[in-house]
Amino acid sequence: MRGNIRTWRKILVCGGLAVFLMAVSNLPAYGAAKENIAVEIPVRQVFHGDEGKETPEGIFEYEMTAQESGAPMPEGSKDGVYGFSMKGTESRKIGMLVFEHGGIWSYQIRQQISDKKENYIYDPAIYTIEIYVKNSERGLTAEMIIMNESGSKCDEVGFENTYTRGKTETTPVPTIDVASVKTSGVKTGDENPVGGYAGLLLMSLFLIGAVGTFMFMQGVYHNTEADDR
Repeated sequence: MRGNIRTWRKILVCGGLAVFLMAVSNLPAYGAAKENIAVEIPVRQVFHGDEGKETPEGIFEYEMTAQESGAPMPEGSKDGVYGFSMKGTESRKIGMLVFEHGGIWSYQIRQQISDKKENYIYDPAIYTIEIYVKNSERGLTAEMIIMNESGSKCDEVGFENTYTRGKTETTPVPTIDVASVKTSGVKTGDENPVGGYAGLLLMSLFLIGAVGTFMFMQGVYHNTEADDR
């Protein structure tokens, strides 16, 4: 009798242990909770130059500013401001931003254009980045939202800059009015036309002829008077 009781006890213990192991095996497996989470911000720069002409490399300066005191910042930041540069047409990620607890963090990224260079057109856009850090069963999670100045969501922070070579001013070439050029020959300083000289000559001949005729008529008159006497 006692032997049967011992046997049943063993069966019950083994069955209970098997049920417990099956229940544990069906539980979801969680790893160690993350103590922090790192976030990088995607940034793209597009640079346009003059086609067919020598164009500079196109290096531009940017800055990211934290909107809350004590916000996580990338290495190399100073007083809540992180500066970086981009060259030509380039895409990259800036960070890392390491968050150790939940919260809402806000940043702004803009181009540093206080010292404008000649022949450049700079993009004055300002982007706002909001990062939502939450606690979950798996640890910290982060959601990033990028917005432009109008409040529209963007996939990345984007700037577009242009280099335009300055136009060279040329002295206009004077045009000649062909209609105003005289075709009567070499200019001698006397602007009277040739027809004026011909008129004067004819008038002189007319006067000479008139005087001669008058004198001739006077001679005939005297001769006739003498004959009558």
